[in-house]
Amino acid sequence: MACIFGTDHSGVKTVFLKTSLRSIFNECLYQLYILRNINVENDITFPDEIVEYRSLKERYEDTEMHADYRINLKSSNYNKLATDINRLINIIREGNEEINFGGTCSGMVGSIAAINQMREDDMQLLRQKVEYEEEIEMLRCQCEEERLNNIQTIDDTNTKIQKLKFEVEDVRVYGRYEISFFKNWEAARREQNCMACDAKETLHSSTMATMTNKIELENRCHLELENFIEESRNDSLEGIQYWMKHYDEEIEKRDSDMMNLKIEIEKITEEYARMKDTYELRKAAISDYMEYKRIKKEKEDQEKMECQAATKIQAWWKGVMVRKKLGPYRKKKGKGKSKTKINKKKK
Repeated sequence: MACIFGTDHSGVKTVFLKTSLRSIFNECLYQLYILRNINVENDITFPDEIVEYRSLKERYEDTEMHADYRINLKSSNYNKLATDINRLINIIREGNEEINFGGTCSGMVGSIAAINQMREDDMQLLRQKVEYEEEIEMLRCQCEEERLNNIQTIDDTNTKIQKLKFEVEDVRVYGRYEISFFKNWEAARREQNCMACDAKETLHSSTMATMTNKIELENRCHLELENFIEESRNDSLEGIQYWMKHYDEEIEKRDSDMMNLKIEIEKITEEYARMKDTYELRKAAISDYMEYKRIKKEKEDQEKMECQAATKIQAWWKGVMVRKKLGPYRKKKGKGKSKTKINKKKK
C-alpha cells in the first residue's frame, strides 16, 4: 500500500493510480454483486453497515453452540456466504469512496484488521471447542460411570431391602413363637415357684421343730455342765490347797539340798585348785624331759650322720688311693715283689 498511497496520508500520488484503483474496485464490486445474488432468496435485505470489530459475546450472545454455528455457516449456509460477500462489498465501496474524495483507504485497512481479529477470535473459539469437547467427553464418561454405579447401588439396595423384608418376617414369626413360649415358660415358672415355696415352708417347719428339740437338749446340757463346772471348781480348789502345801515342803527340801550342794561345790573347787597346781608342776617336768629327749636325739642323730659321712669319705678316699695308687697302694720297686703281687692279685 505504501507504493500506491502517500506516506503522509495526503492521498493517491497520481490521478492515474486513483482512476486505476477505482476501476479495479468497481470491477470487484460488479463480480461480488453477481456472487452474492447466486442461490440467495430475493427477499433478503443486505445492510450497508461498515465492518467493525465485534467480540464473540456480541456476535454469538443469543446463539447456543457457537462453534457448531460458526462451522455450519462456513460449510453449508449460503446466506452466510452472501452476508460475507456483502461485507466485502461494503468495505470495497467504502474504500472506493475514500479514494475518490480523500485519496486514502484507512477505513478499508481498519475493516480488514477487524475482520482478521474476528477470524482469529473464531479460530480461538474452535480450538476451545475441541478442548471443551474432550472435557465434555470425559464428563460424559464420568456421568455414565456414576450412572452405572448408581444403578448397581440401587440394585444392591433393593437386594438388601428384600433381604431385610425376609429378616423382618423371620423376626415377626420368631417373636410370635417367642411370646407363646414366654407365656408357657411364665406359667411353668409360677408353678415351680409355688412348689419351691411349699417345699421351703415345709423345710422351715421341720427346721423349727428340730431347733426346738435342740434347744431343750441344750438347756439340759447347760444345767449338767454347770453342775460339772461347780464340782470341777471344788476339786480344783482342793488340788490348789494340796499343791500349795506340797510346794512349801518341796521349797524347804530344795533349800536344804542347795546348801549341801554349795558345801560340796566348795570342796570340789578346792580339790580342783590343788589338782590344777599338781598338773602344772607335772606338765612343766614333762616338758623339760621331752626337751631333754629331743636335744639328746638330735645329738645322736648328728653323731650318727657325722659317722656315716666320715665312713663315706674314708671309703671314697680309699678308692681314690687305690685307683691312683697312692700311699700304701703305690707300686714298689723290684721285679720279684711285683710278680708276687701280681700273682696274688690274680689268685
